[in-house]
Amino acid sequence: MTTKPVAFPDCATPEDGGKRRALLIDSAARTVSEVEIVGLEDMQRFVGGDIEVAFQWGNGDVLYVDEEGLLKPQEHWFAVPVERPDQPFAGNGLVVGREVEGDQYREGFTTLPPVITKDELTAKIVWRGAAEVNPRWKRG
Repeated sequence: MTTKPVAFPDCATPEDGGKRRALLIDSAARTVSEVEIVGLEDMQRFVGGDIEVAFQWGNGDVLYVDEEGLLKPQEHWFAVPVERPDQPFAGNGLVVGREVEGDQYREGFTTLPPVITKDELTAKIVWRGAAEVNPRWKRG
C-alpha cells in the first residue's frame, strides 16, 4: 500500500474535494503514516474491511479497525496498551479526528484531522506477530 504525506486544511470542504488527513497504522510494515481519506470507502480500504470503532480518545480522535479482523487469519497485530490493555488489534488501524457538523460541508458534517501526531501515536503502539498474540484472540 503506497502512502504519501500531504498538507491538509483543518477540515474537509467541497473546495478541497472532501479530502481529510488520517493516520494509518500498518501492522505488516510496523509503521504509522499520514494518509488521505475522502470517505467510508477509503477508510475500509485502509483497514481491510468494514470499519468498527476500537477506541475513542478524550480529545475526540477515533481508532477504527476491521470489524472482522479477529475472524480473519492474521500474521500482523498491534496494541495500544495504555488506552486498550484488554485488546490487541488484528491487521491495520486508522485514526481520524472528531466529527463536526456544518452547512459548509457537502454531507452536513466532516471529520477533522486527528489531534494526536504521528510520533505520539507511534510511541503508544506495541507491534505483535501472530505468535506473540494470546490464542484466545485468534479466531481466523
